[in-house]
Amino acid sequence: MDFDLTEEQQLIRETARAFCDREIVPYAREWDRTERMDLGIVAKLAEIGFLDQEIAQVRRDKEAADARQESQAATALRDKEKQLLADRADREKEWAGSAAGRKTVAKELDRLNTELERLRATLREHGIEPGDAA
Repeated sequence: MDFDLTEEQQLIRETARAFCDREIVPYAREWDRTERMDLGIVAKLAEIGFLDQEIAQVRRDKEAADARQESQAATALRDKEKQLLADRADREKEWAGSAAGRKTVAKELDRLNTELERLRATLREHGIEPGDAA
């Protein structure tokens, strides 16, 4: 069995590695610390084609089936392409909705942290160190 990567697989690996080094590694520690991630990264992945590989392959296969005049195969691939596109649209809606929800939660968390700091300052003004058992 040959476990060597094809040229295309090597290119994908190199592209993914370069993307991670450029777009993820510099921010990973901050994202982990804040438990937030820049969702713009999904759009960047789409720009370089990582989210549409299967769609692109089905399109190529469909075009090849059309060229060979294999109408049944072309029709099945056309249906698969439509399903993949619908699935992608659903995922994009889900990402957009979850991003909005995270922004709302993040905003509320920021508000609560501000209030917590205000209460701690009030305790300190009265000579009570926050965290002391009283």
